[in-house]
Amino acid sequence: MKKLIAAAFGAALVFVATPALAAPAPPDLRVKVPNVVGLNDRDAVKILKTAGLGVAADTAVDCANIDVVLAQDPAGGRIVPLGTRVLITIGAAPEKGCP
Repeated sequence: MKKLIAAAFGAALVFVATPALAAPAPPDLRVKVPNVVGLNDRDAVKILKTAGLGVAADTAVDCANIDVVLAQDPAGGRIVPLGTRVLITIGAAPEKGCP
């Protein structure tokens, strides 16, 4: 956006374009990563997104912890830039089912 400055010279009006004063950039926003290990996958995703983080998910076979977050990266408690993607590993049954 440019700011127009008017100046009168005799009978003529002259407009000179000057750069507008730029608003200061927001500070580097950082957030503490919530620990979601042990939570069900839906709650974990909701908590991470509410904190302003992205979420990616992977699965690992674990019949005792189906739909439970087994691990996360970055770990809970780390301070990261807003919008950082957190990889969560979710327990899942094998293709043939759990015994």
